[in-house]
Amino acid sequence: MSDTRLPWQPHPEGGFIAFPEGWREQPERYARIMLSNSGGYGVFSWSVRYDGQAISDVVDDKQRASDAANAAWPRVIEMARKAAERAEWERHTLEMIGKAERGEIDPHHFANQAATYENMMWVMDRIKPVPGIRNSVSVGLQRVVDALSAEFSRRRR
Repeated sequence: MSDTRLPWQPHPEGGFIAFPEGWREQPERYARIMLSNSGGYGVFSWSVRYDGQAISDVVDDKQRASDAANAAWPRVIEMARKAAERAEWERHTLEMIGKAERGEIDPHHFANQAATYENMMWVMDRIKPVPGIRNSVSVGLQRVVDALSAEFSRRRR
C-alpha cells in the first residue's frame, strides 16, 4: 500500500474523485471510485488516469478501492513518464532516420551492439523495403537496412 493518500471528494455523478494536482491545472490526472453497476451489490470500481495512461480494477469494498487507487497512483505516473520518454525516443529516432536517408549519419547508428532488438525492429519497420519492388527505399535507408540486417545476423550466431 502507498503512503500517498489521494484528496478524495464526492463526485457529482456519484462515488468519489481525486485531483492530486488540481482539477483546473491537470484535469486529465485524476483517480475515481464508484459503485459498479455490473458487479452487483457492494462492488466498487476504481481507476487512476495520468497523461493518457490508466490503471483500473473492481474490488468488493469502498476502502479497498481507495487503497488500491492510492497505491496505483505512483505506478500510473511512472507509466506516463515511460510513455513520454518512449515518445521522445521515437521522435528523435525518426529525425535520425531522415538524416540517414540524406546520408548525414553513419547507417550503423541504429545497428550497434548497445541497441535493443525491439528498438532495431522499430527502426526496421519504419524503413524496410517493400518486397518485390526494386528501389522502394532510398540508397541511404538501404544502407541502414543492410546494417540492421547484419546486426540481426550477428546476434543470431
